[in-house]
Amino acid sequence: MRTDESIHTAALFVHLASLVLGFGAVLSANYHGLLWATWRAPLTELVPAVSPPHLPIWAGVGGLVVSGLMLPLTCTPC
Repeated sequence: MRTDESIHTAALFVHLASLVLGFGAVLSANYHGLLWATWRAPLTELVPAVSPPHLPIWAGVGGLVVSGLMLPLTCTPC
C-alpha cells in the first residue's frame, strides 16, 4: 500500500516526539526513585514527585503505539 510521503513524515515525527515525551518522563520518575534508593529523599517526597509524570508516560506509550501502527502502512518498498 503506497501513500503520500507527507503522511509517513508526520507519523515518523509523532513517533519520535512520543518517544522523547515518554522517555523524558520516565527518566524524571527514575531520578526521584534513585534519590529515594540512595537515602537522599524520603518516601514522603517520592510519591508526590512521581505521580505527575504518569500522564506523559502513558501519552508517550499511546503515541508510540498509534504512530507505530501507521509507519508500516506508509513506507514504500525499496
